[in-house]
Amino acid sequence: MCGMSLLVLGIFLARDAYNRKLKKSILPFFLLNIAEFVWILTCPGNACRKNMEISSYFPSYGTYSFIDKVYEGVCSLLKALFDIWGMVIITVAFLLLLLYLALREKAPTAVKLTLAFPLCYIIVKLICTKGMAILEKPLPAIFADYRLSAPAAIAGCLALACMFAACWYVTRGMGGQLEFLGILCSAAATKVVLGFSLAFQVSGERTSIFLAFTLIFASLFLIGKNEPLFQFLGEKKFLLGLGAMDVMLFLRNYYLIVSEKVI
Repeated sequence: MCGMSLLVLGIFLARDAYNRKLKKSILPFFLLNIAEFVWILTCPGNACRKNMEISSYFPSYGTYSFIDKVYEGVCSLLKALFDIWGMVIITVAFLLLLLYLALREKAPTAVKLTLAFPLCYIIVKLICTKGMAILEKPLPAIFADYRLSAPAAIAGCLALACMFAACWYVTRGMGGQLEFLGILCSAAATKVVLGFSLAFQVSGERTSIFLAFTLIFASLFLIGKNEPLFQFLGEKKFLLGLGAMDVMLFLRNYYLIVSEKVI
């Protein structure tokens, strides 16, 4: 999470430096992320934990290629967006907001259909999952576990691509489009990088926090940009929320280390 926060803040710093309008309020959070990122990378306990998790949960992980790890990470992202109940609610709310903005702008039918696909996919998947569980029958391949079913992974990636395409259309011409899309990509990357550790096996749901909060803040950002009544919502509130998350994460890690007498 801290690495992706560093990336998001870096996007805004790079933009401000390019425009020669550096916001000094971002610097403390940026430096805090650098410090914590170095702290995490140099912590010897992480290497020990990785070796323990490989031997305990996934002995074959050591044979995984780069492509295999990317695939595991993508499947972790798809599961977070379309399978984990709390995240599914946030995903649907974000899609409905995009659909509202597209309808308000009288977007072409192709854009509306692009947004309708992931919504219909989520609804049908939920109904099918509940129905098959009641009937005690296996799920169709297209709705099975992403890691074990190629059709399911393809359908999930198509829904994800539709979400991104809709975001691009809705934010076109809006100030800060590249930063907005970069933030969404960094949020998605928080799940994809899990393929390079065993976190997707032992803590997949817990690591969805950054993705969830980013979609919430992104929704507020869009509302602030498009609704005059809510113009007080925007980039500053997004960065403030992100910074608050960084501080809480730093304090939590510090408390865990001190309470366990690691240092």
